[in-house]
Amino acid sequence: MRVNEVAHLKVSDVFYRDGALKEAFIIRGPTTKTDQYRPGFILAKQHREALRAWRDQRVAEGAFTSQDGSYGGLDPESDLVLGRRGKTWRRLAFND
Repeated sequence: MRVNEVAHLKVSDVFYRDGALKEAFIIRGPTTKTDQYRPGFILAKQHREALRAWRDQRVAEGAFTSQDGSYGGLDPESDLVLGRRGKTWRRLAFND
């Protein structure tokens, strides 16, 4: 995936409501170079472990968490990739 595509992923793009990590998902067209939807995959064991660890860190630190514990404890509409300055979590600033 291109960095712009990754930067625009939402939690709900890669996690199911029950908190399980998807193996395949759709990359939204407006975020792609060609403006066309296409599939994305998370199949490598190391990538899956990294995303679960990232989720766990965000939940432990209260970064954009869900109210009901769905999506592994993360807000489904929050960006998957966040930045952090000091103790404050924030959305990254990328051009559309």
